[in-house]
Amino acid sequence: MMITDRRLISLFTFISLGMLGFTFSFIGTGLPEIQNYFKISVRDAGLITTVVQLGYAVSAFLGGVVADNIPRERLLMAGCFLLFTGTLLLRLVDNFAINLFFFAITGIGLGAVLISSNALVVELFPDRRGTFLNIHHIFFAVASFLRKPVYRMVFS
Repeated sequence: MMITDRRLISLFTFISLGMLGFTFSFIGTGLPEIQNYFKISVRDAGLITTVVQLGYAVSAFLGGVVADNIPRERLLMAGCFLLFTGTLLLRLVDNFAINLFFFAITGIGLGAVLISSNALVVELFPDRRGTFLNIHHIFFAVASFLRKPVYRMVFS
């Protein structure tokens, strides 16, 4: 069953960018807590942001090509799934190297969400894409402010 209600698709597209804003902000600002939890050096903590950004960059770069060849909402669902899976699996295992893999999955999901959600908003609102892209990115901003209480729950 395919959802065809444009308002519902729009809402979930906006929420997906909120997930992106939340995740991006908790990775960077949460590094001290993550470093303390895994008992790792500053150098190793830097690997976290490197791995996330590498996954994000590869996914964002390839995501545009993919978004032109498959339905954008499917790419968005795949990105959300990877983002959810990567963040859900964090801390499941105490091994830092395995968690780096989970951070990479998270980064790939972040890139896929960014590309597909922006493309989907432009597709949904071709006549008012600027206005709706602004609304879309407000979800990113609001969610990035909500990260502090949540990452403390996860990494404390």
